[in-house]
Amino acid sequence: MTYRSVAEAAGEISGKPVGEVWPKRFCKRHLDLKMKKTTGLEKAHAKALNRFAVDEFFDMLADVIKEYDILPENLYNMDEKGIQLGIGARITAMVDRDQKIVHSIEDRNRELVTVIECICADGSILHSSVIFQGLRRNSEWGRNNPCNAR
Repeated sequence: MTYRSVAEAAGEISGKPVGEVWPKRFCKRHLDLKMKKTTGLEKAHAKALNRFAVDEFFDMLADVIKEYDILPENLYNMDEKGIQLGIGARITAMVDRDQKIVHSIEDRNRELVTVIECICADGSILHSSVIFQGLRRNSEWGRNNPCNAR
């Protein structure tokens, strides 16, 4: 909740409007709450980010590693981070004092720059890659194509 939404809720509950500084004083009286800046989280990620889904994934991963006797040097984690150009506005939200991360759900299409990182379970890493949106396809890409990729 933002300061404004806290003030509006308090006004609805009390039946009269509260002052602009009331939410800040409310936080000072309730030390279990604090204001924290949010970070963006896509709707699809927000829906999938729950304890059951995460636990189920790691249980299945452990079963596959055991069944196929996968060695650490053959186990990699690759992650991509899409950086949305033109997005960056963060709002302040009231949360429990012990809450570490606060997300604001984004539903806007923006140009992305993608950063890819890959690390092996044995601690070795691959060089990071940064991918920008191209203006046109380079015709040379198709000439040297040993894997016949499309």
